[in-house]
Amino acid sequence: MFGSSDNKDPAPAKSDPGSVIAKGMQLAGEFSGDGDVLLQGQYNGSIRCRTLTIGETGRMEGKIRAQRVVVKGSVQGEIRAKQVVLHNTAHVTGDVYHEILEVAAGAKVEGRYSRKLQEKAQVGAKLLDNQKEMPPRAPMSAALGSPSAKPAPAGSSNGSGQKLPAAE
Repeated sequence: MFGSSDNKDPAPAKSDPGSVIAKGMQLAGEFSGDGDVLLQGQYNGSIRCRTLTIGETGRMEGKIRAQRVVVKGSVQGEIRAKQVVLHNTAHVTGDVYHEILEVAAGAKVEGRYSRKLQEKAQVGAKLLDNQKEMPPRAPMSAALGSPSAKPAPAGSSNGSGQKLPAAE
């Protein structure tokens, strides 16, 4: 029961590191995949993947689309991701579109941060839905600017001391 046996537990499964662009490598073009990418070298073009990690030696020039982007190196171009993490060694030149953003002290960004456009579209749709549910408003009186304005009785003053003519 407590003695040794020849049956050994299987080694724990290692997580798949995904695609690796190693330090010293230079690639250009379009890359698209469902997995993770670790960039330690240089890449020019566009990358679309689940998670892109740009290591301290990594340099990316182009467009990034991912669920999660972690930057420790440099990016020149646009980043669009649900979550963007910029470490203290990150240098980004370009716009960052995100839902969740983490920026460490020391990270350098020359560009704009912006919440994802998808969120703005959802807010706009919600406003339209709310307008449909609102009861109709009473018409405004152009002269007095009040929805409940009624014509003034004949002979009354208009506020400037002048008498109003009688209505016919």
